[in-house]
Amino acid sequence: MPLRSKYSLYRRLHDLAFRRAFVSARIAQTTSTQIRVMRQKREMSQQDLAKELDTSQNAIYRLENPKAHKPNISTLEKIAAFFGVGLIVRFAPLSEIVDWTLDMSPASMDVPAFDQDPGFIQRKPLQASMALSNIPVGVTIQPRAQAFTSARAPATSNVITMKPPDIKTPGMEVLHA
Repeated sequence: MPLRSKYSLYRRLHDLAFRRAFVSARIAQTTSTQIRVMRQKREMSQQDLAKELDTSQNAIYRLENPKAHKPNISTLEKIAAFFGVGLIVRFAPLSEIVDWTLDMSPASMDVPAFDQDPGFIQRKPLQASMALSNIPVGVTIQPRAQAFTSARAPATSNVITMKPPDIKTPGMEVLHA
C-alpha cells in the first residue's frame, strides 16, 4: 500500500475494511522493524537474539517479518526487557498513526537502551529530580526557559520568583504562587 499523503490516507480510511488493515499493518510493520533495528544496532544475528531470548532463530525471523507473525504482548515485553527499552500499547487517533507513518524513517525506528536514553542522559542528575519530588503545593519549577508545574501544585498565572533555602538546584528558579 503506497503511502503518499495524509489527505489520500484520510480518504481511504473512510472504508472500515481499509482502516482495519491499515492499523494492523502499522502495528506489524512498526514492531517488526524496531526489533530488527535494535538487534542490528547491537550487532547481533537472529541466532544471537534467539539464544538470549531462549527461542529459535526461526521465531526471531517471524518476529522481524511483519507478514509472518503477530507477537503477543508478553513476547514484546520480553524483547523490551532484553533490549532495555519500554513498551507502549495504547489506543490512538488515526490521524496520529497516519502522521507517524508518513514521518517514519530508520532513525525513528531506533530505540536507545535505558543506559543510552538521551531523555535521561541530558537531564539534571538524579539528586536534582529527587529534590523536586518534595516540592510543596503551589510551587512551580522553571528550569531555564521551559516551565512545568509540580503535579501537586495548581497552575497559576500570578507567580513570584523565589528560591527557598531547602531546594538548592543549580540552573533552576523556584516560583511560588
